Amino acid sequence: MKLWINGHDKTDALGGGIAKRAAALEHQDYSNLLQGESDILSLRDAATNAEYLERCVKIARKRQGVNPALYSQPRMPGLKGSISYIIRMFFWRILRYQHFWVAFHQNAINAMHAEALDFEHQERTRQAKHMESRIEHLEEQLSALQEKC
Repeated sequence: MKLWINGHDKTDALGGGIAKRAAALEHQDYSNLLQGESDILSLRDAATNAEYLERCVKIARKRQGVNPALYSQPRMPGLKGSISYIIRMFFWRILRYQHFWVAFHQNAINAMHAEALDFEHQERTRQAKHMESRIEHLEEQLSALQEKC
């Protein structure tokens, strides 16, 4: 791996730190942050527009929760990284309740959006079925009138 920054080779200066951080992140479990990602990829397999919308509504229902406690911030190397980590942890202890408050409201908005999408999908499906039945009824009446003439 070669690291080039602004036209200069920085592999020796930065490569070791990046490799250490990558090794530390390699064994952590991030599966909870990726919930529903495979569902998003299934959107490309939808055969019709209706199937696409149905899958999209299901994904919106699954992915309406935001939890700031699950995210971690990586540390910068060296003394500067240690000091900034301590400062960030101090501010996190003070401000985490505001983060959770904002996340709660965002989750409520996401839930309302998912409900609205689901309602609209159900309502349009109901309207389409109603229109199809009306068209069938009108076609039957038309064929009956044509047979009389």
